[in-house]
Amino acid sequence: MSMLSRMTVLAFCMQACALTADENELRVKTSSDIPVVFDGHVSKFEYYDAAVVNFQNSHGQVTAYIKSDAEFLYFAFEIPDTPVHMDDNPLRMGDDIVVMIDVDNVRPAKPGANDIRAYIRRKPENSRMQKGDLKTWQDYWGKWEYRSHSYVAGWEVECRVPLRGMTNEIFTNPVEAKAEADETKMGISFRLWGNIPPKKWAWPSPADEERPDTWGTLILKK
Repeated sequence: MSMLSRMTVLAFCMQACALTADENELRVKTSSDIPVVFDGHVSKFEYYDAAVVNFQNSHGQVTAYIKSDAEFLYFAFEIPDTPVHMDDNPLRMGDDIVVMIDVDNVRPAKPGANDIRAYIRRKPENSRMQKGDLKTWQDYWGKWEYRSHSYVAGWEVECRVPLRGMTNEIFTNPVEAKAEADETKMGISFRLWGNIPPKKWAWPSPADEERPDTWGTLILKK
């Protein structure tokens, strides 16, 4: 292979790698001027300035919005899912969406104490909050809040967590310690479960909810 051909291949590989990295990064300003009405209804007007990602489930395109108003970090989802499944027994599977954050961006092979997630069921009273223990996920009492609405054609959900909060809350030390920095990086992933047909989807693909080292990157910028 000639030197020119090798340089062409190298340039193509570098471009492909850059595209892959960008696809797995979410850049969010920490001070949106557009208020969010936190009611479980996802409006494109209130999420006009949000970072947006799309991924597929068995029923169509799922849309995720991420934004911040300097007090809360918001996640909102529009999820097409025609067969409604809301199980009364929290030990059995029901439709759900999971938001996972690696607060200090360490990306361990197993979820640790600074890895947290909101496990939001289509029937919200069966939802729960969890954090890692370097082995698996454990329930804890956090400051996540969520609202959702279910329809025949699917469901929508809003979730938020304070950027600075009580002890043992997300971001308490990592973000405050970097308050003067222009940007703060964290790991981020979403995992969706649909009960009919029974299947999981994830962003980024193929992220593993048990492995923070496979997640994407959330960049909070001033």
